[in-house]
Amino acid sequence: MFDPLMIERHLLSTNLCGCYISNFDLAKIAKSCDIELDLTDRAKMLKLLLKKAHQEDKIQLLTQTLIAFLANRASKFSRYPQNPIFAEQLHKIRATQQLLARFAHAPLN
Repeated sequence: MFDPLMIERHLLSTNLCGCYISNFDLAKIAKSCDIELDLTDRAKMLKLLLKKAHQEDKIQLLTQTLIAFLANRASKFSRYPQNPIFAEQLHKIRATQQLLARFAHAPLN
């Protein structure tokens, strides 16, 4: 079982997630999932986005969209494979993608 709060904390932490996800990014992600979401602070937006995705049975769509968003960010870091900082961020992004993939198929707590 996955705890949505753990996913929220992971995505909000640049150190864990591997990249910063802004409130504008969250608004775009919500729109691409056809989920209405007002622009506010990141933590509130992410909490509401996960809640609405669950309520509207769009968790898999949301996680696929987040994984694609992270893949786009990863492509920017992968341009600099010799830079150890970018390599570390790239590793964290890939780990986050794997976490989201597991989250998409797991029952919620």
